[in-house]
Amino acid sequence: MIRDAAGVPLAGPLGQALREALERRRRLTFAAFMELVLHGPGGYYATHPVVTGPEGDFITSPELHPAFGVCVGLQALAVWQALGEPERFDLVEYGGGSGALARDLLVWAREAEPRFFAALRYRIVERSPALVQQQRAVLASAGLEATVGWAEASALDAALPLFDGLAIAHELLDALPFHLVTPGPEGLRELYVVEREGRLALEPGPPSTPALEAYFARLGLAPGEGTRAEVCLLVERWLAQVSSALRRGAALVIDYGAEAERLLAPGRPRGTLRCYYRHTVNDEPLTRVGQQDITADVDFTTLRLLAARLGLDAWGPLAQSEVLARLGLAQAASAVGRAAIPWAEREANLRALQALVDPDGLGRIGWLLLTRGLASFTPFQPAGAPRWERVPLLWPGQARLPGPEALEGLPDFAEQWRELWGGEPDETEAGSSRADSPE
Repeated sequence: MIRDAAGVPLAGPLGQALREALERRRRLTFAAFMELVLHGPGGYYATHPVVTGPEGDFITSPELHPAFGVCVGLQALAVWQALGEPERFDLVEYGGGSGALARDLLVWAREAEPRFFAALRYRIVERSPALVQQQRAVLASAGLEATVGWAEASALDAALPLFDGLAIAHELLDALPFHLVTPGPEGLRELYVVEREGRLALEPGPPSTPALEAYFARLGLAPGEGTRAEVCLLVERWLAQVSSALRRGAALVIDYGAEAERLLAPGRPRGTLRCYYRHTVNDEPLTRVGQQDITADVDFTTLRLLAARLGLDAWGPLAQSEVLARLGLAQAASAVGRAAIPWAEREANLRALQALVDPDGLGRIGWLLLTRGLASFTPFQPAGAPRWERVPLLWPGQARLPGPEALEGLPDFAEQWRELWGGEPDETEAGSSRADSPE
């Protein structure tokens, strides 16, 4: 029986699939391993009906507070208005997560912007049946079950008709399968997953495809000495698929990432690979196989270069803290402070809003906007002054961030984020002076 790197036996469909793949190919690229353990039989997304939120392994911005969905909605509204307010505006979300982003954006549009809501055609591209079921339930709880359609397919393979509107990829690209590489005396080396003495291990070898060396040639960079780097070749495939369907409008990428020069800086022996398990983080993808999520930072430099080749204008990336400030999150917090709600509820909402822009946590996420056919458009700005007449509040049952007097045993998510992302600012900072001009 095959075992993980810690010696734990891998049984069931996933263990069998891994054993057969290694017997057949002898070694797997990390991208192939990642695809198998996340999406294969018995894989992480196939067996975990809940991956985000307090009962999952990590929390993303939409689960934290509904104001995040409003801010994305304000950006979508600005794109709709820049297109001349057409009767139909398609909003395509790639990887719908828990469904919270769709719910909060649509609830806001229904109540605050009824004309925009009437034009919206919301679709979620989601390959996980378990997540589709969760998304349907979340949207049904807000009376939106008939408003959203699903393309139950991979974000890389969804065949969408031409549309005018906005494509959203929120924490999608960092979870696409990627290759692991490192520099060697004779050039680029790729790290493969192999079975060594009955356990999974990483082993260097020649690159599996010329596309890896072409990736660095396009950047004009090479991995620095002592560096392990991640290369996601599937980003190009995803962007080409979106570009082929987007007639006019924009694609919004919201993700952890950095410029290539920072990602490839010397002396990063572990790269940016991260695994999430029960609200903890580690860099050991060959343990807890099929039980934890695997991600790595997005290379925003490559995204912009690819976008330019496809005729898209790139704006950003800009740090989430700055984007949400521009979209009026401070006004939302001020309104919450004045709201006639119990003190504990007010504090829970204010803590969640602050966490969205925490510079050591979610505030460092990058927003990158790729546009086509928008002649006069200002990115990362609302159309007119942000309107927060009705401030969205945490939904009943939604996770509350613990305060200073947290109950014993309740995870302090805010403190964990500070611990996870409290490294050197210049390593993962998403902010860029390019946010106000396309390349």
